[in-house]
Amino acid sequence: MAMWGTRILSAFLAFTLGVYSTGIVRYVVAAADKVGTVYAAGKSQMLPLLKLNVEGHQSSDDAADVMQPHPVSLSPYEIKRILENDELSPCQRGEYSGFVDFGPIWEKLQLKISDTIDPFPERCSSPATANIYSLELDGNSGKETLLRLDFGEPYASLYLVFKYRNRQQNRGWNILGSLAYYYGAPFIPPSHRVVSEGRHRWLAVEYQTGHGSAFGSGAEDWYEVGESSVIRVLTYPTGVYWGMSDPTIGSDTKVLKIEDRNGVVTAFLQSWTSYGYYESFDDKFVRLWTNQRKATYIKGPGMQEFIFDSLYSEMAEEEFDSPNDQDPISNKNFLKYNYRELAKIATKGNRKQKDWLRDFLAHRDDSLERQSLQSALKGSRP
Repeated sequence: MAMWGTRILSAFLAFTLGVYSTGIVRYVVAAADKVGTVYAAGKSQMLPLLKLNVEGHQSSDDAADVMQPHPVSLSPYEIKRILENDELSPCQRGEYSGFVDFGPIWEKLQLKISDTIDPFPERCSSPATANIYSLELDGNSGKETLLRLDFGEPYASLYLVFKYRNRQQNRGWNILGSLAYYYGAPFIPPSHRVVSEGRHRWLAVEYQTGHGSAFGSGAEDWYEVGESSVIRVLTYPTGVYWGMSDPTIGSDTKVLKIEDRNGVVTAFLQSWTSYGYYESFDDKFVRLWTNQRKATYIKGPGMQEFIFDSLYSEMAEEEFDSPNDQDPISNKNFLKYNYRELAKIATKGNRKQKDWLRDFLAHRDDSLERQSLQSALKGSRP
């Protein structure tokens, strides 16, 4: 128990103080929804109807935006039937034929959605499909019902979490929370699954966080579902690909296992990252190095979310969870984080690898790592 107390303390201090593939890698998630479970040995703020200000990213801490779980008069099955039959008549005439008037739906669910604020339509502006999943999320009697709405334009997915009340004089549907995700080109929607270590369960949603020319990145959110809340307790990057950087970077991250020891839940993640470059004269790819390291997150009793455990991780939190909209090579700590692999190239690499390193260091800011690597290159055989 003392060991886990030390781990929580170190993680709190760290928190408060501060693979490669030439094709599309795993973080560009599959188009089909998936519901799987990861098994291993072994109250809080309400979730708002999330407003999106960056693709795939969610933000809203305004108390006025927090959605309290509440009973609703419209069931998820009724919503699906409405969408499949296009029953809401205002959209069946003229240029809006085939679209749905979502206004009455949002009103009956008591969701405040605006065309100008959220990427979800209000009146006759988008087609939509609905899928329903029956999932055990809170560990209590009776499964939760997950309604997923996918909108054709704008390209967005809205998850609504429902629970049916089956008490003798209080029967009906409650809506517990809403999870909003927007995605642009290449128009790949998020996917979801259930993650568990046997005792606890989380709804995990994987989604793209960025894309562009020879660039793509993704992340996964874990949500804890209860009768009074749906809260996000963990977000981690699932992968990134930088094809235009020097060196190129391709990374992929997966959950190895989850453990619960004395009430402390630990999620062990494995990250694979490969570096290389393309020879300009024939576009031949030259592999430089690959590393494989673990990242650890913990959540103890009374903690609202998982936090990064720097003591039991093989990388720094900044290194693992670096911003997706910046070239990671520009990070001033890149040489420090990858010094061991770069030193191997300097002393034991082949001619192409050493030539690359020599040119790479020539364009870096001066540092002790840069000086040491340049000295190693001068002292090694050509």
